[in-house]
Amino acid sequence: MSDAIALTFAADRLGAGWVLKRFPELVGRKIIIATPELSTFAGGLGRVMKFFTSSLKKFGLDVEVIESKYSFSVKLEDGRPTLVPFDYKMCSTCQ
Repeated sequence: MSDAIALTFAADRLGAGWVLKRFPELVGRKIIIATPELSTFAGGLGRVMKFFTSSLKKFGLDVEVIESKYSFSVKLEDGRPTLVPFDYKMCSTCQ
């Protein structure tokens, strides 16, 4: 429980030594995370994954993220869902 509290409120002060002590088997390995949302910020998951992966990197872990590339997004038009092509060039957080 104390680790959860420390990660929630003081993760920046824990440092890479905390990971070495608690999870020595992760050191020197690549952590690959697959997520349906990271850069599009369409919902809340993108922000959570952005903070999560940056926190893992602050602890000195080697993290790589795989994100789905979507061809379409869903827009509501007159209260009905419609598929529209997703333009990654227009997405400010996708670059």
